[in-house]
Amino acid sequence: MPTSDKIDIFPAVDDFHGMQLERASRIALSFLDIEEQYPVASAEDIVLAKLRWYRDGGKVSERQWTDIGDLLEANPKIDREYLHSWAMRLGVEDLLNSALAAAESGE
Repeated sequence: MPTSDKIDIFPAVDDFHGMQLERASRIALSFLDIEEQYPVASAEDIVLAKLRWYRDGGKVSERQWTDIGDLLEANPKIDREYLHSWAMRLGVEDLLNSALAAAESGE
């Protein structure tokens, strides 16, 4: 295929996923001449999801950690109150603090 886009689809199975859907932006995508509106997670929710994946994967995925840092650096006005609130609920507050410190120091 000369052009393509990658889209990740995840089922909503817990409270965090429900909140992601509630906060998501909606974008129009066409497939086979059918246009539908699809939710796209906020930067905050992507950071939180990646922190969870990083922890669940044994904290060894450089890809997840790099993505987290890149998202934090690219979104200087990210909602830190929301991040901390959900990070505590998801058990990744220590990782969030490390990621924020690394992003602030430019590491």
